[in-house]
Amino acid sequence: MSHYFKISQFLIITLSTCLFLNACVLSNNEYKSKQANHISQILLAPPFIADPNFENEEKKLTKVLYSKDIEDMKLKSQVALNLARIKRVLGSYNSAIEHSIFAIKLNPKNAEAYLNLGFLFLEIQNYAKAYEFFDSALELAPSINDIYFVRAITSYYDLRFESSLEDLEKYIVADKDVNVIAFWRYLSEEQVLGHDEAIANLRANYQGIKTTDDDDVIYSKVIEFILGKISEDQVWEYFAKNDIAQKNSKFTCELYYLLGKLYQLEGKLELARNYFILSLQTNSLLQVEYILAKIEVEKIVVNEAKQENKSEILENK
Repeated sequence: MSHYFKISQFLIITLSTCLFLNACVLSNNEYKSKQANHISQILLAPPFIADPNFENEEKKLTKVLYSKDIEDMKLKSQVALNLARIKRVLGSYNSAIEHSIFAIKLNPKNAEAYLNLGFLFLEIQNYAKAYEFFDSALELAPSINDIYFVRAITSYYDLRFESSLEDLEKYIVADKDVNVIAFWRYLSEEQVLGHDEAIANLRANYQGIKTTDDDDVIYSKVIEFILGKISEDQVWEYFAKNDIAQKNSKFTCELYYLLGKLYQLEGKLELARNYFILSLQTNSLLQVEYILAKIEVEKIVVNEAKQENKSEILENK
C-alpha cells in the first residue's frame, strides 16, 4: 500500500529545515533537550513557500471559490478542498479545517473532504475527531478499503489497541499488505497481550514476502529484524541492493519510522528519536509514516520538557 492520502497535494519544506534536522541527528550522547526544543519549533512552523506559483495557486483558488459565476456546488466543494490542502501545507491547520468543513457544506457527499479532515486531526493529535471523520469517509466511500488502515493507526495512537486490531482485521484483502498488517497488529498486541505472546503470534503468522510491492517488502524485512532472522545492517543492505530508496523517498521515510518504533518499544528512546527525525528529513509530507514520525517527535519534545522542568524544580528546592 502506498499509504499516501487519497488526495493530490502540493507539499514543500524549507531547505533550512532539512539542514537543521540533518544537523540534529546526532549521536545519542551528543543530543540535548535544547536542540529538541528547536526541532519542535521548526516542525510547528509553516513551511517556506519556495515557488511563487504556489502563492498564485492559493489566490486563484480563493478567487474561484468565492466567485458568483460558478454555481456548481460539487465543483465549488472540490475547489474548497483543494484550498484546504494548500492551507495545510502552509501550516495553517485551522484554515485547512475550516475549508474542509466548507467543502462538506457545499457537497455533503464529498468523501475526500471527510478523509482530509481525518488526516488533519490525526496530524494535530486529536485522535477522537480523526477517527470520527475517517468513519464518515468510510460510510460515504466503503470501497476505499485503506480507510480501515488509517482508522487502525488512529486507534493505536489513541491507545485503543483492541479497536485498532478490529480495523486491521477488516482491512485484510487477499495477500495485499499482509506484512503491513502483521507489523501493526504486532504493535497493538504488544500492548494488549504482552511482548512474549505478541512475538509468538508474529512468528507463527509471518509468511515472508508475499508480493513485489515495495511497502510489503520493507515491512517484511522489518518483521524479520524483529524476529531476529536478520540484523539491522542486513535490512539496510537489502534496501540498498534493490534500489528501493531511489524509487521514492517515501520508502526511506517508512523504514526510518518503522525502525524508530521498534527502538522505542525496546526503550532505546534516543535512538528512536533520531530515526523519527530522519523520517521527517525525507520530506515525504504525504506519507502517513511522516505524520506519525512528526507526532512521535513532538511527544518526545513534550516529555523532555516535562523532565527538564521536574529537574529544575528539584534543583531549586
